[in-house]
Amino acid sequence: MTGAFSRLDMIAGVYFIYRLREVDRQEAGKRRREEARNNLESYLYRVRDLLDDTSAESPFMKCSQESERKTIAEKVEEAMTWLHDRGDLAETSQFYDKKNAVEYAQSFCSRSTLILTRFSGLLRARSFIDTRKSRRSLRH
Repeated sequence: MTGAFSRLDMIAGVYFIYRLREVDRQEAGKRRREEARNNLESYLYRVRDLLDDTSAESPFMKCSQESERKTIAEKVEEAMTWLHDRGDLAETSQFYDKKNAVEYAQSFCSRSTLILTRFSGLLRARSFIDTRKSRRSLRH
């Protein structure tokens, strides 16, 4: 019976497929963990950059109070320290938990984005009105 698989060959094949699936599952878990770590780290740097921009024109400065910025800075520093001290051993869910603990700062970022959006919208509206007025005056 050449070409026929023995029972041992079939068991080995099934085991091999199981191991491949297990390796794929572990690799997917590692990718999710690294993605969560990278997301937390980039988020912390973005918030820290917002806090570091102390110019009067900074939308973040315009829409937050000093006490709020101090609280956010403390949370960011705490999360950064945790990330560098314990991040290598952390589980994926811990990265998400840390990000959620700091994420209330996002409401300030949203407010600053809203301020910028409204301002640019007002400028476009003003430009449109001025263009209409100038066209109207040219017709008369």
